[in-house]
Amino acid sequence: MIESHSVTTSVYDRIISCAVLEHIENLPLLVACSCLLLNQNGIFSAAIPSQGRLLWTLGYKLSTGLEFKLKYGLDYDVIMDYEHINTQQEIIEICKYFFENVKKSLFGLSDTFSFYTHLSCKRPNLQKAVDFMRISEKEKKETIVSSSAWH
Repeated sequence: MIESHSVTTSVYDRIISCAVLEHIENLPLLVACSCLLLNQNGIFSAAIPSQGRLLWTLGYKLSTGLEFKLKYGLDYDVIMDYEHINTQQEIIEICKYFFENVKKSLFGLSDTFSFYTHLSCKRPNLQKAVDFMRISEKEKKETIVSSSAWH
């Protein structure tokens, strides 16, 4: 995972993510790491489902969701709620925090009536990324110390 990469210099022109960010448990940490790995003119490009939006929800309910229900007799919403832990809006907000310029393109008519969203994130805010990484590392150390006190 990108989090384990030793982040020392900005080396990449582009980082591409397709149908991944909605599954990431600690999304802010991953996006912060991506900022540090990009050169100043680099682009973080992400394609995400328009999770939580009407058209995307209808699309999966009337296709995969219906097929899954007919084949297995199970509710596909349970799987979607477990697998897709970040919505379109949450992902956009995190990207806007770490990047100065976020351009959103939709496969659809509007946020509500879209299936997929593409984000083109430019001008990483390195200071925000470094600050977030420091806070995350400090919290991680404090958690390890408190959990070891119980043993």
